Amino acid sequence: RDGGVGCAELKSAVELALSQRGGGRQDAEVEVRVPRPFWASAQLDSAKILHVTLVPPGGPGGAEKGADGGDNGKQARADAMGKLAAAGAEGQAVCVRLEWLHIANKVSANGVSGQAVAFWEVAGLKGLHPNLAYGPQAAIYHLTDVASLRGGARPRLAAELLGLLRQRSPAGRGYPLFSRGVGVGFDVEHVRVDPPLTLAATVRIGCS
Repeated sequence: RDGGVGCAELKSAVELALSQRGGGRQDAEVEVRVPRPFWASAQLDSAKILHVTLVPPGGPGGAEKGADGGDNGKQARADAMGKLAAAGAEGQAVCVRLEWLHIANKVSANGVSGQAVAFWEVAGLKGLHPNLAYGPQAAIYHLTDVASLRGGARPRLAAELLGLLRQRSPAGRGYPLFSRGVGVGFDVEHVRVDPPLTLAATVRIGCS
């Protein structure tokens, strides 16, 4: 979030409104929906439009289903959000270390450029207790350069490509200059930053 209010502030506002409510029919039933934590990110202090997703929002179409087709993924995500909220992680200062920049382009057989995205692979996240990490997302921590999106590409493409790249080159083993045919026809250029960039960020928790 940027300039908005968080879950705690919204919850407090609801509770205050209820405590001050008076007059009218005393027997009236009032249903109040208290916002719940829904996603979490590490927002860069120097560029608040950019963030590293810590816990993604749930998606439609079974995006949160577990490997067995059940709701394990959804429950694990909810548990991770609960831990972050209980630990008071909102507003916590962290440091994001970036070492690799991946530039992905999808080019058709006739040489016409299609979708494109550039994203930084997160080599380290300091300041957040490991017990608060959501495993599936921690394995692909990244920072998407939203200005690089082309051809209808969506930010989630970066996560999908990083997951595929990690299958080829596990974390810490480095990358060649190029990876060909990643996913559905993407060519990815890999640029190593030496020394790595270390950027200050702040944990933000959003509500549904």
